[in-house]
Amino acid sequence: MDRRRLLLVVAAVGAGAVLVVLARPGGSQDGAPDQARAPAGAPSWAPAPASPAPAIEDGSVTGAEALDPAELPEALRAAERFAARWSTPDPDWPDRVTELATPALAAELAGTDPPRPAREIVGPGQLYLDAPRWARIGVPADGGTVVLDVVAVDGGWLVSAVDWWPA
Repeated sequence: MDRRRLLLVVAAVGAGAVLVVLARPGGSQDGAPDQARAPAGAPSWAPAPASPAPAIEDGSVTGAEALDPAELPEALRAAERFAARWSTPDPDWPDRVTELATPALAAELAGTDPPRPAREIVGPGQLYLDAPRWARIGVPADGGTVVLDVVAVDGGWLVSAVDWWPA
């Protein structure tokens, strides 16, 4: 009976080792690397690159959706205007950005101290991510990047979130 238990334990450990080898990143049954492997230089914990998530419209999958290219210039201008006002020192800075922000962001910014991570904007806005009626835009500034989420609202663009990415 002891020999039978020992064989079962050895078999279970061996099966577990095989599963660990097959489940590791880059592993496959034939020894070839998997197609969904992380790019060279990516941290080992980084998820494998994936294709864009499909959008669901009326119950059907239509593929990845993006911002209408005709809307991009106005979205970029809205982000650049907000970033310029956000980085300019002024005692009334919340009032200066309120008209460029969604009501939720304006309320969040009201009563806070003026941000001072950047002193001036040093380049044009760059599109990072987009979807219909939404974009994430980075505006380069001295010392980092002002990262803004902009949303289409009533025929215009408003900033709904602001972040600072130091250089």
